[in-house]
Amino acid sequence: MYSATFLKRISDPEGSAIVEAALVFPLVVLLIAGLTGLSLQVLDETKTDAQRHRTEAIEALDARILSTENIMRGVWVMHE
Repeated sequence: MYSATFLKRISDPEGSAIVEAALVFPLVVLLIAGLTGLSLQVLDETKTDAQRHRTEAIEALDARILSTENIMRGVWVMHE
C-alpha cells in the first residue's frame, strides 16, 4: 500500500517539475548575485585605477607644455 503511493508520487510529472524548480531557481539566483557582486568589485577597482592614473599623469607632466586633457584627447605637443 505504501509502496504504491510512493511510486505514484515519484512518477508524477508535476512533482518532479516542482523538485527541479526548487533546485534550479536558487542556483540561478546565486549565480546572478555572484555576477552582480563581481561586476561591482571590478567597477570599484577600475575607479581606483583611474584615479591613480590621473594622479600619476598629473605628477609626470609639465603643466606648461602638456595638460591632462590634451593627453586624454590624443593631442601631442612636441618640443622644437
